[in-house]
Amino acid sequence: MRRICHIALVVLAGCGFRGGGSAGAADGAAAPPIDAVDADPASSENVEIKIDLADAATALAALGLADRDADTTQTIWLYDTPQLALYDAGAILRARKVHDGGDDSTVKARPMTAAQMSAAWLAQPGAKCEIDQTLASGISSCSLTDGVDHGAIDDVGDGGPIASLYTTDQLVFLGSIAGTVDLATLSRAGPIPSTVWSLAPSDLATPLSLERWELPDDTTLLEVSTRVVHDAAPAATQAVLAWLAARSLALADDQGDKTPVALAAFFQ
Repeated sequence: MRRICHIALVVLAGCGFRGGGSAGAADGAAAPPIDAVDADPASSENVEIKIDLADAATALAALGLADRDADTTQTIWLYDTPQLALYDAGAILRARKVHDGGDDSTVKARPMTAAQMSAAWLAQPGAKCEIDQTLASGISSCSLTDGVDHGAIDDVGDGGPIASLYTTDQLVFLGSIAGTVDLATLSRAGPIPSTVWSLAPSDLATPLSLERWELPDDTTLLEVSTRVVHDAAPAATQAVLAWLAARSLALADDQGDKTPVALAAFFQ
């Protein structure tokens, strides 16, 4: 059994855009305007810093967290080809069923900087641009999220059309990343049980959120996040590393992102 924990320090700012079109194919739709690449994307974007821990169960026990203490339970689905063609093209398709909450779907582009997106797209609610930063490397990403009807994610999990989860704007955004995509040919990676805890440590300047993913190959991912402004990211990283070390929480040898780990658990 392989167990990996991901702890992420998330530095976010709203750079919104929300797809307002109806779900369906985006064939023939114009791609969103793309501007020149920012030579230094970190200078204008926020940062998501990810830190992996060696064992999820040990970390949660050390922090005194049990499932009954969770703030949110949800189910995650990812959509790609078994060969991970979308992920390799820089696109991530996700749907999130939130128990006792609103469900949503997301199209994420990585790498992509806010400087590559036109102001018109970035002005819409539902968009976010940030730097995904692990202890080893960083990459800029932008995403477009919209709500979906209750029950729609389960319908797609049972074989319904994946395109029904995404608005026209989201599918246009996907096309600008990966070209023409036939969503009917994609496979479903899920369901992935996800559990979220919220913490407000008195010895940290910002609150923490912990999210656990449980994969079918017995891999367990745990991600902790905190929100700070961009310039505070280096100090926040050191502060959380010190906070973890004070609780004897060991870091994993392999520091990476949870999405490719989850995709590999289903497709490879």
